[in-house]
Amino acid sequence: VFKANSHIRLNWKPKNWENMSTIQIRVIGNQKKTTVAIHHEKLLNAEQRAEMKEHWNEIMKKIGTELLR
Repeated sequence: VFKANSHIRLNWKPKNWENMSTIQIRVIGNQKKTTVAIHHEKLLNAEQRAEMKEHWNEIMKKIGTELLR
């Protein structure tokens, strides 16, 4: 699902997983700040949640680095 000026929502499965998960990403901003909100659901357990938390933290670091160039 793509909703202009709102969010994108998609199914996603890393290669090493057997289950499908759902990710929703929003970019919320004003003239001074922007928030990137990532909601990841249908994770099976605490291990997958920890794996995805680390994954998305790395992605956000990369985005931050690119924005500071």
